[in-house]
Amino acid sequence: MISPLNDVEFVLYSGLLVAPVNIQQYVWSLLWAADAEFIPALSTRHGPSDAIFDPAEKVKDEGPVEYFAEMSKQPIIVALSKGYVVGFMAYKTNYAVPEIQEKVQAYVSTIVIDPVARGQKIAERFYKRLFKELQKARDEEPLLVATRTWSTNFSHLTILKRLGFDCVFCKKNGRKKDIDTIVYKLRLSGSP
Repeated sequence: MISPLNDVEFVLYSGLLVAPVNIQQYVWSLLWAADAEFIPALSTRHGPSDAIFDPAEKVKDEGPVEYFAEMSKQPIIVALSKGYVVGFMAYKTNYAVPEIQEKVQAYVSTIVIDPVARGQKIAERFYKRLFKELQKARDEEPLLVATRTWSTNFSHLTILKRLGFDCVFCKKNGRKKDIDTIVYKLRLSGSP
């Protein structure tokens, strides 16, 4: 496990393709290792925007190649500890989330934390870094952040609740039988 919180640096890239090659490789490795932790697995999806899932899709042997290619086009915040990527958050900017009738400045599509770094509040710190970046770039419009997750992703749900996100949509059995798809949004404080 890494030292508690104090040796993690957060670096923002406008897209993964502008990050150094070693960062791209670390992110790919983490994404592939976490593939089956997602419901459904990332390798069964075409990209981070997928909202409708086919429960018959099988995990692909080559890993989440399509998903990675699409995610690589998004801004990404990378958590580094002693030169190693211990997690990342990818998000879309100015994205139209069908379940939200307002402009969303950031739609968090993917968060992965290396198992050795979990429990260090890195995911929560990703969100706080994202909020800070959005506040710096803000105009007069309200700032909304949204994400889509599943009902048994308890660690993510806990973080969203702690940060003040509101549940705005729930699709029963949206991921598979007895696992719902849930959409959350947060209006950042100071937003009109």
